[in-house]
Amino acid sequence: MSRSPLTRAVSPVAEAPDATGGTALGDNLRRIRTGMGLTLAQVAARSGLGQSSLWKVENHQMSLTYDKLAQLARGLGVNVAALFSSDMPTVAPGRRAVSRKGEGPVHQTGYGAQSYPCTDLSERRMTPIISEIVEGSLEAFGDWSRHQGEEYAYVIRGPVIFASEFYQPLQLETGDSLYYDSAMGHAFLRAGPEPAQVLSVCVDA
Repeated sequence: MSRSPLTRAVSPVAEAPDATGGTALGDNLRRIRTGMGLTLAQVAARSGLGQSSLWKVENHQMSLTYDKLAQLARGLGVNVAALFSSDMPTVAPGRRAVSRKGEGPVHQTGYGAQSYPCTDLSERRMTPIISEIVEGSLEAFGDWSRHQGEEYAYVIRGPVIFASEFYQPLQLETGDSLYYDSAMGHAFLRAGPEPAQVLSVCVDA
């Protein structure tokens, strides 16, 4: 019996193998962790993430979705962008960062590919993410995505369905956008036959 596209999921799919060939995430996590004199067990205790998962991240066998990245960054006391930048933090005025088309770390997650542009600015308040929306049901999506802060989303290529735990599902077309409390469980789902694409800008609490 087929399920409705908005059937509630029963098991989370928050992580998937990193298909980027071992890019900045694993290397920077190890650099930050060792620079702080922390073991993987200590990072796991501080962030609430599993030690085995952190080991897989450092060894380029697993990537993390934004909510898990935010959880990890909060445990380390750094900005999410620091997990992708090999540069030392700077707060010089007049900074800027440019990402050309196709540039930026790309991580394959259980939700689809997520691209992180302009990661060379490690000390910043916003984290932009370009996500491919491939799943068409909550059952396939997994557990709600949620993280402290607020989020703005703009549909680059629709249609998509924005599902959340407090509101009825909302269909958005190309060019539509919304702003929401990202601590509320939420998910973007493909509403058409082809994968959709959404630009999200996350601000941590």
